[in-house]
Amino acid sequence: MLMAVTKRTLWRHLAEGQYSHLPKDPQGRTVLWIHEVAAKFIIELLPGDGDPDTDDYALLALADQGDANCQCDFAIFLMEQEQHALAAHWLTLAARAGGHPDAMHHLSALHETGLGVQRCVETAMVWRSKAAQQGHLIAKAQLDALQNE
Repeated sequence: MLMAVTKRTLWRHLAEGQYSHLPKDPQGRTVLWIHEVAAKFIIELLPGDGDPDTDDYALLALADQGDANCQCDFAIFLMEQEQHALAAHWLTLAARAGGHPDAMHHLSALHETGLGVQRCVETAMVWRSKAAQQGHLIAKAQLDALQNE
């Protein structure tokens, strides 16, 4: 997804030796060296010291491993780079698997505006309601304001 190539193209590049790969991860996915592929990404990632707050590579690695906080943070990083469709993917992962209220709230905003996803007010309200149920204070305030109109 981050390279904007199909799986078929990526497999061809692997077969041609353009990239090396590591053993498969616990989910059975092929693992690539980020240093080899990052230059091909449609976003800019900067390496750092291994702290996901300052190292984009570490943030991506933890998000890819299923850390809901990092998935949400990576989605925000993607939105900052105007990659809303990719952000929606990571927010959905954090919201569904991790029950992450901030991810739910951000998904609500994307669906409300139609950035990166099909605009749908009903879907936006579903995500906002789920965020509020998870204790998201802004989502709660927004729903209360709608009820008081």
